[in-house]
Amino acid sequence: MRTRKRHGVKRWGKKVLGKLTFKCVAAGIFAAMVLVIVGCGPDPYYVRVEFIEGVPDTGTAGTPLTLTATIRPSFASNNDIVWSVKDPGTTRASISGNILNARATGTVIIRALIANGFAEGKEYTQDFTVVFTGAKFITDITVEDFDAAAKIGETEYPTLNKAIEAASGGTADDPTEITILKNITTDSDGEPAAGYTIPGDKHIKLTVESGKSITINASAGEFALFTVSAGSSLTLGPLPQGGTLTLDGKNLNSANRRVVRVDGGTLNMNSGVTIKDYKNDTGDVFVANNGSLGGRIVLSGDAR
Repeated sequence: MRTRKRHGVKRWGKKVLGKLTFKCVAAGIFAAMVLVIVGCGPDPYYVRVEFIEGVPDTGTAGTPLTLTATIRPSFASNNDIVWSVKDPGTTRASISGNILNARATGTVIIRALIANGFAEGKEYTQDFTVVFTGAKFITDITVEDFDAAAKIGETEYPTLNKAIEAASGGTADDPTEITILKNITTDSDGEPAAGYTIPGDKHIKLTVESGKSITINASAGEFALFTVSAGSSLTLGPLPQGGTLTLDGKNLNSANRRVVRVDGGTLNMNSGVTIKDYKNDTGDVFVANNGSLGGRIVLSGDAR
């Protein structure tokens, strides 16, 4: 086939490839590029999230914690945070909206997620650690100093009556031991005016500290210094070395009163314990027995 040039156009028979064809193809590609840039490309004004700050890092277990945050830069294109618990640890934590609840102490890791925050179509995430501690309760406490009258174990009480009230059960063979720490007089220093009653569900043993001599005095009034109810027992002693215990009824001046009234219960007295001034004006002994007596009962004083 013969070829020839004419005005810059090379012919191959009927097939023509010329500058006009190239220009048309180039124009089409350019138009397509313009279409992509103007109508279908990324937002030229998009600003990504760089970091998040200002999130709380401590809380109190059992108290809801509001999650707050500051997004940087402040003019980032997207700034809606979705919170979630990444690792609750020992806290049993949960999140509802922006409220974080931890049911126990410990460390929880939470996650902040911003859709399209890193790039269009790519989320931004950042993790934070929050430490939850236990609740602290501060209350007004009034401390009263008192001269203890008795104790059970190492617990001291301001009166013998308080110690008797606090005594727990016990048995006749293993009574609750109350140590009397100082001389006591009824109707003074908070002690009852009408003496002491051992209720039916208690078994009490009275003793003193080693080397101490203690006296329980009955003030004037119509009562028994001790009443031992049915089903209960009062054991006096045995006492440690050098200790003495005296129940003094010298102020009892009525024929109807007794130092100890055994009203259906049991009274046990041991060495070192004395009932003093055991007779009243009519000659009655100051132990009225309607139950049972045991041990070694020692009486002393005037037989008026």
